Amino acid sequence: MQTSIRFAATALGLALLAGCGGVSEEQYKAAQSNADKYKKNADDEAAALAAANAKIDALNAKVAALQQANAAASTAVENTSQANADLQAMNAALAEDSAAGRLQVTELAGLVTVRLPEKVLFPSGSAKLSKEGLAELKRVAEVLKTITNKVFRVGGFTDDSPIRTKQFPSNWELSSARALTVVHYFEGLGIPGVQLAATGFGKFQPTVLNDSPDHKAQNRRIEIGLGPVPSAAPVVAR
Repeated sequence: MQTSIRFAATALGLALLAGCGGVSEEQYKAAQSNADKYKKNADDEAAALAAANAKIDALNAKVAALQQANAAASTAVENTSQANADLQAMNAALAEDSAAGRLQVTELAGLVTVRLPEKVLFPSGSAKLSKEGLAELKRVAEVLKTITNKVFRVGGFTDDSPIRTKQFPSNWELSSARALTVVHYFEGLGIPGVQLAATGFGKFQPTVLNDSPDHKAQNRRIEIGLGPVPSAAPVVAR
């Protein structure tokens, strides 16, 4: 700012000298040199100020990024803690069923998951729940009804043995129908539909290789994952 004032004063002095007509060429050149020097200083100060502002902006951006990363880390810790709590609660509530081999409570891709083998739920090649399957899913549903702020993602899985019937032209249809059967049953037991989702995976997500009858049996299953509630969809104006 002081340099700018000096530059303005020098420029004014030049104008006055030129107007009076009583100045030598040397004096005029000296004054002009001073004016140029002050102008350069003013330009340098402006450039330095711009550079300082750019550094401040960059530091502010880094602070914002660090705050965002810290928030994400805190959320991840909370989610992990909640997942551990859910896992412990599910294990405790379904300990008897797990010990009997009717289901398995595990954590898959960060989601607490209840895995039930086909033999507990469905006859081979069918999407109709067996008597044992109805009873087992009822016990699972009673536990799920105590959990809020979660979506229960029901996945149907088959082995790689193809099925080609009028009702199920492929493994896609069979796995999807089984997942939907479980979802409808849960809804009938009082679990809100907003907390339910169904997906058929066919043969494409095996837990082990389909290289033996025992391994094929492991791949024929229903999985119920406790997932986060999706963000609310935006309202579209009509």
